[in-house]
Amino acid sequence: QIRLLHIYPGRFDETVNIQLQCAELSSRLRYDALSYAWGTQTSPFQARVNVVGMWITANLDCALRYLRQGTRTRALWVDVLCINQKDTIERNSQVKAMEKVYKLADQVIIWLGPEDGVSEHEFHADWNGWEPDLFHAKIRIFSRPWFSRLWVAQEFVLARDPVV
Repeated sequence: QIRLLHIYPGRFDETVNIQLQCAELSSRLRYDALSYAWGTQTSPFQARVNVVGMWITANLDCALRYLRQGTRTRALWVDVLCINQKDTIERNSQVKAMEKVYKLADQVIIWLGPEDGVSEHEFHADWNGWEPDLFHAKIRIFSRPWFSRLWVAQEFVLARDPVV
């Protein structure tokens, strides 16, 4: 079993409301998995998890705001919320299941962070070019915290459909 979070619809500026629910990990389960860098800065806004206010990192708060949908609930697997980080036995057990979690996800969403004004250019440019602006854009994108994480290779390689 794993926990999935169901993020309720809302506008970007509204409180992030989440319901955690247990589910059997199987190929019939419909969810997306989030691959992101936790970050160290706490969000100035609490998320509501099972109706209880909870502090999350600013990067996760931003990702959830962008990923929630306007009119329907979305099922996501997000490690920091779906695994009880304070329970060593659970955490160790769930880490062993992460390969399956990423393999069975409908998509693995790779969250590099909010747009910084050049993201559109970075992702849609000719990546074979070496113009100075494009070269600096490449450096900026590969300098984002996601690329420095230990689990990046596993999360990307196991994804059936990685989405950046």
